[in-house]
Amino acid sequence: MWKTNGEVNTDGQCIARTSIGVERKAFLWKIKNFSTFDLGQEKMYRLLSTSDDIPIMSLVLSLRNNWISDDIIAIKFFNFDLSIVYSTFKSSLVDAQGDYVDCGQHEIWFSPSVQSKVCVLSLSKDVLMDNNSLHLPYDVLTLYCEQAFSTGTVLQQIEGTVYGCSNSFITNNLVPANINTADIKKSDSETSDLKMDLDSMLQDNILSDVKLCVESETFSAHWLILSARSPVFKAMFQSDMKEKVQN
Repeated sequence: MWKTNGEVNTDGQCIARTSIGVERKAFLWKIKNFSTFDLGQEKMYRLLSTSDDIPIMSLVLSLRNNWISDDIIAIKFFNFDLSIVYSTFKSSLVDAQGDYVDCGQHEIWFSPSVQSKVCVLSLSKDVLMDNNSLHLPYDVLTLYCEQAFSTGTVLQQIEGTVYGCSNSFITNNLVPANINTADIKKSDSETSDLKMDLDSMLQDNILSDVKLCVESETFSAHWLILSARSPVFKAMFQSDMKEKVQN
């Protein structure tokens, strides 16, 4: 963290908050007489704001041609609220047995110049009609829809700043809540035990398989540890360098 006129020389903790406005909607959308629904026809569903019942978005369902199918189901979103910049939409087909068949999830971005988007569902009329008794009970297409809207930042502020904190205070308060500090201590302890065990093997000359000669002194070592810690030794032990076979 930096002050406006220089570096921060005192440890401190700063708490900031940013809140994003989100509104969620869940609804059933029923398209009656779906067997007669053809290209060029449209069905509309209008979403109202929870707070004041003002229309915020219209969803228009239609059939479209693409490289996958001649009658793929698509939904076009018309945004009326310029404060909405991002939306997610998830839909599921509700069949005659009450089971939910996933139709896909979409992310939709809006901007001042782009206030409409088209999303294609993983459904086609042909597929539904092939088993209409299951998918279209009473000739009704029933979609369960979940939509969430983001209206951007609604709150952005610094809630407090505390200076003169000890390093331990900052460290302890910056550990994420989902991390168990006991696991961290256990990991440190296990690492320390491993170092002690390896050092004991070296000091007691247990299973050493390499001797390093430096002038008048000779040191016992383990080629596996040397290879792991030094790329030079690793290359030496993997090649036919003369040092590999000489003490």
